[in-house]
Amino acid sequence: APGTLVVPGQAPRRDVSGRSSIGVSVPPQQPPAWRVPFVLSGVVIAAGCLCVLEAYRDASAGDTQSQFIWFWTGMALLWGSLALLAFSRQLAARARSALLVVLGLAAYLPAFIRDPSTPLFYDEDGHCAQTATILRTGRLFLPNGLVPMASKYPALHTLTAPLVFLSDASIIRVATVLLAILHVLSVAGIYVIAKTVYGSPRVGTVAALLYAISPSISFFDSQYAYESLAIPLAIWVLALLFHAGTLPGRRAIPFYGMSLLLGFCLAVTHHFTTYATVALVLLYATCLGVLGKRAKSARRHSVWPAPRRYHGTATLAIGAAIGLAAVVWVLALKIPIWGYLAPFPEQGLHEIAQILLGTAPPRGSGGIVAAGGGARHLFQNSGLPLSEHYAAYLAPPLLLLVALVTVVRHGRPIRSEWLALGGLTLLYFATLPLDITSEGQAAVHRSWAMSWIGLSCVAAPGLVWISERAIPGMRRVHAPHNVRRRAGQASLFALAVVVLQMGSYGANVNANDMFPGPFVMEADGRTTPEQVSMAEWFARHEGYGRVVLADQRNFEVLAAYSDALPASFPAWELYFPTSPPSAAVVTQLYKDGVQFVLVDRRLATDYSAFLWFGDFQPSPPSDPLPLASIAKFADLSYLRDIHQTQNLILYQVKPKDATANLSLSRLRST
Repeated sequence: APGTLVVPGQAPRRDVSGRSSIGVSVPPQQPPAWRVPFVLSGVVIAAGCLCVLEAYRDASAGDTQSQFIWFWTGMALLWGSLALLAFSRQLAARARSALLVVLGLAAYLPAFIRDPSTPLFYDEDGHCAQTATILRTGRLFLPNGLVPMASKYPALHTLTAPLVFLSDASIIRVATVLLAILHVLSVAGIYVIAKTVYGSPRVGTVAALLYAISPSISFFDSQYAYESLAIPLAIWVLALLFHAGTLPGRRAIPFYGMSLLLGFCLAVTHHFTTYATVALVLLYATCLGVLGKRAKSARRHSVWPAPRRYHGTATLAIGAAIGLAAVVWVLALKIPIWGYLAPFPEQGLHEIAQILLGTAPPRGSGGIVAAGGGARHLFQNSGLPLSEHYAAYLAPPLLLLVALVTVVRHGRPIRSEWLALGGLTLLYFATLPLDITSEGQAAVHRSWAMSWIGLSCVAAPGLVWISERAIPGMRRVHAPHNVRRRAGQASLFALAVVVLQMGSYGANVNANDMFPGPFVMEADGRTTPEQVSMAEWFARHEGYGRVVLADQRNFEVLAAYSDALPASFPAWELYFPTSPPSAAVVTQLYKDGVQFVLVDRRLATDYSAFLWFGDFQPSPPSDPLPLASIAKFADLSYLRDIHQTQNLILYQVKPKDATANLSLSRLRST
């Protein structure tokens, strides 16, 4: 540099003071350009986390007005900062890797802060119970009272049980750490897929950002359930296959092997995710075969190297092998998989047909929605503010617009990988009509974890293209620009990302799922210390694997701690009458092997017809129980009160012979 003396053959050595060893002043090294915004973003992200924590504190205290304000202020700070970092061109490789880790942890943050020490949701209770059964008995495939399929797919539980044994921690503590790692792996896998397809680390980071704000990852896939392990496995099966297609010769063999191994693990982890992954891999192999020659000639103008000769054959073989493993597993364990999965989409399509033909029952006609079918009220009793309603309606067309931008800008040359991801994207938009049905919406919400793999990778290039034109200076780092204008447009773009995330939350969860608070009978995530205390007492004094008759909300907590089994019995026929039940009901009670009956006094004030197991006819009443219905249990001769809390009463069913002898003695005394 001008004015700097350099001795020939001797490089100036700089000390901590900024002066060289040969006595010539040398300007100190400047930190990389990405460090300052990265550190500032870290401060803003920390502030966002504190706001989310404050929202949960207000919700626990019953302040339903400020909880949404604090929550979305925190999420705007958190995800707005992450969005600006993800779109930046100035991130070094290490900073980008750190950003992927932060994205995964941020996606898990709401569920973690919600309650990291107690299983909250129905599926989580069932899988915790299954892991506890393995730890207690050392045996697999024992029946599960909450999630029957959990006993047939033991991969998650066999992974968790040794960690619990070695760490001496609780199941939910180990599950919390495991879920955080799985979230990071999911986001990193999306990055690998998009970076491999488009050849751009920036596009890969944006795709990871989009998947981190998807509807499923923050709540449904943040619970301890087999799908939470299956989704990362599916993502990496696809990522390894895509990466193998870029490698020549034998260098691709290890990646094929790892993809096949993860596919076999997936086959014993989760049913639907396995079948969706097999269909996607076979679609990819078909595209490779059909478009092989055209893709080979087109790749001369793309970022991809020439395709391997046998890549399509290897992909087809891997997809077929994973599918065969899934079929063998179902046949070996005699899993009724069709009867378990088919009713939801079938009933949803039936309800769509009823709506189109005008034969659907009117909304609000009473009874159980699942039995009546028809359209449901969107956001009815969700407790969400109007902003989340509007964002949920706005998100799908906004995503469609961005996906169309990608098609126009990156649709040529046609690539097999791009077509496979496009198939998943079409799955998301094709299933949206089922979301207005009472039965189909359950299947739609469970499919989003897979369909967003394609949607995030397809939408990412379009978002990057828009950002280069919406925010001056993004395309050319050193281009002159108006700082105030750039800051305003950057804020608007970050706000668009937050709106997408708000729409994801609004479409997938309600206020009771998002926030802690007082007990609500219909809410799946409002477990109380009283319920946990009753469940622990039951496990300690009465043992495990007992058949219990109870409403669904209390039974799921009882089963999570004591492996209780449900009774195949129309429980409301015992609960609802104000007088003693008929002899036929009592006979059925003993025939089904019911050992305990749990009664919640709150059924007289906080009630829902969804609280009962089974699909019996006639359907249960939709009105709360009369107080006399709860009081009558104390006078039933075949029940014995063994434990009470403030709202819960646990009865033991007396042996049938003892009941008969008691009735005979009373008859003789009379």
